[in-house]
Amino acid sequence: MPETTVICLSWTYHSAPVELRAAVADAIRSLCERYSHTPGHVALLTCNRAELTIDPERFPLSTDSILEEISALTGISCADIKAGGRLWAGEEAYQHLLRVAAGLESMVLGEPQILGQITDAWEQAVAQKNTGPVLHTLFNAVVRTGKRVRTETEISRHPASMSSVAIQALLHGVANPHEVRALVIGYGNMSQLALKSLRRHGVREIGIVNRRIARAQAEAQAYGYRLWDLDHLAEALTWADRVFTAAAAPEPLIGMELLQEVMDKRQGRRLVAVDIAVPQNIMAEAEQVPGFERIGIDHLKLRIDHGLSARQQCVPAVEAIIAAEMDKLAIEMHELAVRPLIRDLRQKADAIRISELERTLRYMGDVDEQTRQQLQYFSQALINKLLHEPTIRLRQKASVGEAEPYAETVRELFDLMPVS
Repeated sequence: MPETTVICLSWTYHSAPVELRAAVADAIRSLCERYSHTPGHVALLTCNRAELTIDPERFPLSTDSILEEISALTGISCADIKAGGRLWAGEEAYQHLLRVAAGLESMVLGEPQILGQITDAWEQAVAQKNTGPVLHTLFNAVVRTGKRVRTETEISRHPASMSSVAIQALLHGVANPHEVRALVIGYGNMSQLALKSLRRHGVREIGIVNRRIARAQAEAQAYGYRLWDLDHLAEALTWADRVFTAAAAPEPLIGMELLQEVMDKRQGRRLVAVDIAVPQNIMAEAEQVPGFERIGIDHLKLRIDHGLSARQQCVPAVEAIIAAEMDKLAIEMHELAVRPLIRDLRQKADAIRISELERTLRYMGDVDEQTRQQLQYFSQALINKLLHEPTIRLRQKASVGEAEPYAETVRELFDLMPVS
C-alpha cells in the first residue's frame, strides 16, 4: 500500500458503552454539519458504532483536534474519549472498513443492514462533496466488498438475530405475507426492528399495541399502522393473524382468560404468537387454548445458534474476498498517485493543441464549419494517441509502486513543475 494515511476514528460496542457511543455520534454529527461541503470526511453512525473516516490531506482538522472537538461537544474528557475508541490508519483503516462492510465486525455476525448504512453514509458524503479522490476510491471498494460478500457467500442468509429469527418463525408457512395481519406488542428497540423486518417480508397490514401509543404515532402515520393502547389489547388480538410481542412488563399481558375470550371471538381463526419478552408477555399455559400457537424464546435460541453456526462457516470465504479486494484497493490507491500527473500532462498537451489549432485556422483564412470540425477531431485524436501509451505505462508502474522515478522524469521533460 502507498503512504496514504487515511484515518478512521472508531467507537463501537467492542470498546465503548452505549452512552459514550451516542454522545460521540452526536458530536460527529455536529462536526459534519460544521464542515459540510468540506472534502475529506465520511461519517458512519449506527446503533453499534460511531465512526469518522478522514483524509488528512484534505480535512482541515488533525486527529487530536477532532478528539478535542468531540470532548468539548460532549463534555467528556479527552482521555475517556480516547479510551473508548480505536484509531485505524492507512492499510489497517482500509481493512477495518472492508471487514465492517462484510459484517465481520457486527454484533450479529454477517448482519446485512450495515452495508446499507455504509452505502447511505457514502452517498450522503458524495452528495455534499465531502469525499475527494482517496475516500471516493476507498468507499467504492468498501461497498463493492460488502456486495461481493453477500452475493458470493451465505453469511447473511441464515437468520441469526433475535428479531429476524422471530419474524421468520412468525411467518413460517405463510404463502402470501401481503394478506397477513401482523400485530406488534411493545415499541422498544426489538419491536421497532420487528416492524422493519415485517415490512421487508412484504407484510402490509400491521398494528401496534403500546402502553403509550403517542410514542408510535409518527411511524404509524408514515406507514399506515393501526394503533391500540393496552386497554384494547383484546380487540387488537382479535384483529391479528400473527403476533410479535416484546413489551417490558413485570407480569404477563396475555393470560388464559383474555386469550380464551379472544379465541371465542375469532370463530376458529388460528392465532400464532412469538414472545421474546423477558419476563414473557404470554403465560406458558396459554398454549393449551385451542387454535393458539405460542413460540417462545427458547425455541428461537436454537434457531439463532444454528444460524450463527452456519454463518461462522462462511467466514473463511468472506476473508478470502476481503484479501482479494485489499489487493485490488492497493492497486487503485497506487494509481491515485499518478492521476494528478496524467491530468497535468493532458491539460498541457490540450493547451498546446488548442493554441496550434487556432494559429493554423488563422493561417488558412476562411474555413467552412465541416473542415473546422475535422481539424478539431484530428488534433484531439492525435493528442489522445500520443498520450495513450505513456498514460498506460504510468498506471502500470503505479500499480506495483514503481511510478515515482517515471513520474519525476515526465514532469521534468514536459516542464510540468520544477523538480527539486
